Amino acid sequence: MILSPVMKKRKTPITVVLRNKLSELKRRISSDSRRMPSFVVIGTARGGTTSLFNYLSLHPQIEMPVKKEIAFFCTHFHKGVSWYQSHFPLKRDTSMITGEASPYYLSHPKAAERLKSVLPDSKIIVLLRNPIERSFSSYKNIKKLGLETSETFELAIELENDRTSGEEKKIVENDSYYSSKHQHFSYLGRSIYHLELEKWFKHFPPEQFLIINSESFYADPVKTYHSVIRFLGLSEHDPGPLKPFNESVKGEQINSEFRKKLEAFFEPHNEKLFEMINTRFDWK
Repeated sequence: MILSPVMKKRKTPITVVLRNKLSELKRRISSDSRRMPSFVVIGTARGGTTSLFNYLSLHPQIEMPVKKEIAFFCTHFHKGVSWYQSHFPLKRDTSMITGEASPYYLSHPKAAERLKSVLPDSKIIVLLRNPIERSFSSYKNIKKLGLETSETFELAIELENDRTSGEEKKIVENDSYYSSKHQHFSYLGRSIYHLELEKWFKHFPPEQFLIINSESFYADPVKTYHSVIRFLGLSEHDPGPLKPFNESVKGEQINSEFRKKLEAFFEPHNEKLFEMINTRFDWK
């Protein structure tokens, strides 16, 4: 028997929907009794945030929220702080902390200002991946999700300016405006890290940031785990062997000539980043 697309699509059982709604209601009622984050992983997208989030959940002093990407400071800010707080664990043991990871925060033009207004003392963790690889990985992921219709990465880059033109201005001018184009099609735009970090450095001092090279994280996740734990002021802990999560989609490769063009494009931006953070990453 051949199933039609309609038959293949399974609806969520009503009991599951009701159970989720009841759980959300209970959390909202108890939101004042729940922790607020001590740390936030703000990005970058396709830079290892999912892996880091899962690794940090292994630490005995960290209780994680009900899901990884709450996206409050970029997409759901209009829902209010009590909605945000409802996602976190109840206040029980004073030695415990919580945090979250929403990689769109780094790129969203209002996220830094919003986070400052709610969590002024939070510790901020940033993973920065080779911008060419990050852009390409994002393209493949968006294509996998069915949002990207361009046949090649090169074509998607050619369309980027037209797709995203004016979107950031709309976000800044309208608190309730959400731009799927800005979030999903800013392949190069979201990889110009010095411009993104500039927004954050306007609101938070350098000592509240831990900036991690994604490639170093991939190469030695245990070493990075320990550096993050020290940054958070927690006791040392052996996480055991760490496997990657949410790995890049295989398949299409970047044309060598186009890669050279991208290298030339990103070189001055990378230099500005290295000067800004007083650290150099080997992205050659």
